[in-house]
Amino acid sequence: MLDLDGRIWRRVFAGLLCAALLGCAPRIAPDGNRSAEAEPAPAAARAAGNGEALALLLRREAARTGFGPAPASTAVGPPPGRQPLVEALFAAYEARDWRSVWFPGGGAPQAVRLASAAAMVERAADHGLDPADYRLPAPASDIAKIARNAAPGTLAALEIAAMSAVLAFAHDAAVGWRAARLTDPNVFAELEPFDAQAVIRRLADPARDPADTLRALFPDHAPYRALQAALAAYRARAAHPEPPAVPEGPSLRLGARDGRVAALRARLAYFGDLAPQSGDAARFDPEVDRAVRRHQERHGLEPDGVVGPQTLAALNVPIAARLQQLRLNLERWRWLPHDLGAAYVLANIAAFEVRIVEEGAVLDRIRAVVGKPFRMTPVFSDAITYVEVNPTWTVPPRIAGQDLLPKIRDNPTFLADEGYELFDGWGPDAARLDPSSVDWASVSPDAFPYKLRQRPGPSNALGRVKIMFPNRFDVYLHDSPARALFERRVRAFSSGCIRLERPFDLVDWLMRRTGGPERAEIEAIRAAGETRVVPLRSDVPVHLIYAAAWAEPDGTVQFRSDVYGRDALLQAALVR
Repeated sequence: MLDLDGRIWRRVFAGLLCAALLGCAPRIAPDGNRSAEAEPAPAAARAAGNGEALALLLRREAARTGFGPAPASTAVGPPPGRQPLVEALFAAYEARDWRSVWFPGGGAPQAVRLASAAAMVERAADHGLDPADYRLPAPASDIAKIARNAAPGTLAALEIAAMSAVLAFAHDAAVGWRAARLTDPNVFAELEPFDAQAVIRRLADPARDPADTLRALFPDHAPYRALQAALAAYRARAAHPEPPAVPEGPSLRLGARDGRVAALRARLAYFGDLAPQSGDAARFDPEVDRAVRRHQERHGLEPDGVVGPQTLAALNVPIAARLQQLRLNLERWRWLPHDLGAAYVLANIAAFEVRIVEEGAVLDRIRAVVGKPFRMTPVFSDAITYVEVNPTWTVPPRIAGQDLLPKIRDNPTFLADEGYELFDGWGPDAARLDPSSVDWASVSPDAFPYKLRQRPGPSNALGRVKIMFPNRFDVYLHDSPARALFERRVRAFSSGCIRLERPFDLVDWLMRRTGGPERAEIEAIRAAGETRVVPLRSDVPVHLIYAAAWAEPDGTVQFRSDVYGRDALLQAALVR
């Protein structure tokens, strides 16, 4: 039996740790031989016996190889977020006194556990991750063969290289790419820090299947699983030849006979909206009309059955681009809490929709208006704590200066007509002012000095109710008097808050869920016209997400345009 817990193991293992974490670990062949071109671990690392010396060497070699903090004059270093894994993995083995995770008693008998973990890494694409990001030293199917009768140096190389790949995979499963999350300027997810040492302890536990440990790190809620299934379906679809794009030309509609209809049929069938059929390929028949409407519905377009410029553009998006959309949106889910709650409110900014979800079932879908592209609604999670009926609206200075000041200048009675009160400051003792006493032409839109507060009423910008989850962005859900906006297909018109078409339906559910006042009592408060705060007896989770691709419970895959232009930012971060 090899002495894998002894001094020889420690020294060999410590040196190989540096090499593996820096991306220069050897590729190990099934016969146990390491590739000749692999860079060996530095001599100092092979000889070192203490963590301090190894840590200094690790930092030096990380800068040299590009997998660590490098001077500004050198090439770009590793993807941001990976360097903490270098330190965490080293610390974990130091804490274990360099005892093996995968081969505590020898080679082959324990290799099945490492093979199980490696097989999960090899299936990274099932979650939209790139297996090339996790450099395994050998295929999972070869690990047992390598481990059989392997020398300590080979086992050390195998363990460290495999563990560095497994840990990077575990990190991305649990919290996503940190670099990608930081690249998106409007994401404020507050996840628990990735605990590398806890993951390694679970992987080392002989009572646990390592694959189960890794699988449990991914989100396990219905939206993520449905999107993962959609990715699998689209990957299977992409294995077949993609039909050519539908040529541009005049709009196509029911009854048309056009040579382009054959291409239209082929695209619709390829994406699952039209069953393959025989018949007149050039005729736009009722079946094609129904398929076009399905395709339009799935892409957030007006389902009128007319193949105009927008529908044609959606139809001609290549399957590769759709696959990437699915991958990007799986990544976005990994940034959010993996436990959404037994019942929660889900606001999808890209879909202009708020959903009420209870025990995994979608109870209601409410149309929403979200922030303009230059005043994006942020992505974060919080908890709804109270409802305010007949709210006042204290106008943020930026909106007062940029949006309302021009209206005040154009119309001297604007503030009175719309129910606004004017104060000479923001303090509790600020005095009321007569709007006619202010020289509005001299007021700067970038330094608006007054406080504006709109009284409750039919023209109040917040409508008759706001649903509060106090946060640093001053964002909430609320009613709106601008009812016509809810009829638009693209609804990005607010200053960051989310307006609801049917806010009192959400209020009713919140009260029933938490044991609050019944709808009749809420209606009585509303009718009285006075501002009233109604606390919830228990908090309800709310998640503001940006999902431009998702799958419905029935498997229908939905895509939306990237209204905020954030896919390119995320794509750039992921390919770095």
